[in-house]
Amino acid sequence: RTAPIVLDTRLLPVAELSRLYAAVDAFVLPSRSEGWGRPLMEAMATGVPTIGSRWSGNLAFMDDRNSWLAEGEVVEIERWDPVHPSLWKGGRWFEPDVDSVVELLREVHAGGPAVRERAEWAARDLRERFGSEPIARQVVELIDGALERWRWRQSRPVACVWRGEFGSGHSLAIVNDRVIGALDAAGSQVVRTAPGGDTVAVDAPGIAQHWPPTFNAPSGGPFVLYQPWEFGRIPVRWVEEIRRSVDEVWTPSEFAKQAYVAS
Repeated sequence: RTAPIVLDTRLLPVAELSRLYAAVDAFVLPSRSEGWGRPLMEAMATGVPTIGSRWSGNLAFMDDRNSWLAEGEVVEIERWDPVHPSLWKGGRWFEPDVDSVVELLREVHAGGPAVRERAEWAARDLRERFGSEPIARQVVELIDGALERWRWRQSRPVACVWRGEFGSGHSLAIVNDRVIGALDAAGSQVVRTAPGGDTVAVDAPGIAQHWPPTFNAPSGGPFVLYQPWEFGRIPVRWVEEIRRSVDEVWTPSEFAKQAYVAS
């Protein structure tokens, strides 16, 4: 026998979600992991007793003074997403202990001054640490730091213009990110551009590695086509484009190099 359970699967607008927080006696989310934990924070900010997990991003603002934290253990992710299983292979998440959650639920349900004071303290604590004014001050500080780094980068000559994909799991993007990261670490300024972008008006070399390749120069300097190829001979159309507009071809293997030479 249990209390009545209502499952609400709607996507609630902000105003209705706020009313829900205000209407409940407790907010309980002992999740497997949080990048931050916004619903937990929202509930705490309204003064609702809040139960979460003693692990992951929510510990940036949850502790034993302002909330209730369920114990558990960190375990390997065995199976979750059948469509993209490789994304989670080797990952870990939190397995909340059911008995710990039950104990916290009973404590919150019992109520009393201690429960009320902890919830009220949470609302004050979050406003002081994460309200509009402290966050604005932090944003200003981060902007100042970004400007300082930008001015330092602008003071250096451009080493090259690099055109391609960045910041994704695409194989060429991974190579681009690593190579440019190494150039940055060595003190070289690299201008990044996206495929389809305009030519950057600098005399530094322009390097292009993306798929499919295009043959307009990334910069006003020498044009380097950095292009893997797996099929023995490159497309005929590429040959004339390379002869006409490319100054140098880079490729990652002797096999690929010979494909360009033979073509």
